[in-house]
Amino acid sequence: MGRFVLSEIAEEDVDSIHEFISAEDPDVADRVLDAILDSFYLLAKNPQIGPLRGFKVDKELRFWVVPKFSNYLVFYRELTDRTGVEIVRVLHGARDMNGIFEK
Repeated sequence: MGRFVLSEIAEEDVDSIHEFISAEDPDVADRVLDAILDSFYLLAKNPQIGPLRGFKVDKELRFWVVPKFSNYLVFYRELTDRTGVEIVRVLHGARDMNGIFEK
């Protein structure tokens, strides 16, 4: 069984997403959070399931569209020891990904 680890900024992303949605609808915020966490577990078990994104600074970065909440994307890479994945970022799809990852 694979494992996942979150980068510090990915933890902040998840907290911010939940907080933002909670301001409008706490129940929806909890469902989004559950779907994101389910994605983490799925990716940990299947690290190569998502397509490579291929940013200049990180050729190994993959992404996954969160099921049922397709506005949210999980960016991740396989751990070097191949025991799971590192969750790098969790972002809304409308964000400027190139601007975020090419810095």
